[in-house]
Amino acid sequence: MNADSKKRRHQSTPFRRLRYARLIALSCALLLLTLPPLRLRGREPVEAVQLTQNQVSRLKKTSPLLEKLLTAAAPSIGTPYKWGGTKLQSGIDCSNFTWQLFQKIGLPYHRYLGTQFMSRIYRHGALSRIPFKAAQAGDLLVYGYTKDGQWYGHVVILIDKDGQRSGIKGLTLGAHGGEIQAVRYITYQGFESGYFKHPRMKLVNVLTFRAPETK
Repeated sequence: MNADSKKRRHQSTPFRRLRYARLIALSCALLLLTLPPLRLRGREPVEAVQLTQNQVSRLKKTSPLLEKLLTAAAPSIGTPYKWGGTKLQSGIDCSNFTWQLFQKIGLPYHRYLGTQFMSRIYRHGALSRIPFKAAQAGDLLVYGYTKDGQWYGHVVILIDKDGQRSGIKGLTLGAHGGEIQAVRYITYQGFESGYFKHPRMKLVNVLTFRAPETK
């Protein structure tokens, strides 16, 4: 091989490498397009949770109130969500579910309260407002916002705030629309940051049947 041929071969080597690198990158890109989307556990806005009997048993030991709530709620798990629905076994929405469930266990929650009204409660009958840091199992978390004069709200029952009983931090129970469409135990994005699913749906009230502590 003469000097000119060696020189041309040496000069062409980087171009060959660049061409191969581009071909490899293109192949990888095409491969990624054929793969299903990657879903990371715990990153979905809302996740339905199927509790085991062992988890339910441990949760019932949290308090007499929670034991009654979980026992009363058991037949309704899986009931379809229905906006404006009032039937615990065939179709119900979030505020009707909480109202009927608490009535079922004998607590003085005597009439239906919509989430917009609940968002403004300081003290109403047996319900009292408390800060989130004082919330315990059995308390109500009320979320909502107003857009173009229309109120959008949601209410859930706090079941396990820190996960000590169930092993699931931020566990709640309610009747949910959206991707859940049923009465289910759930965890959701924003629990610790004060919102439900997305920052617009803010935590606007926490209600308890306990008398608030006084200093």
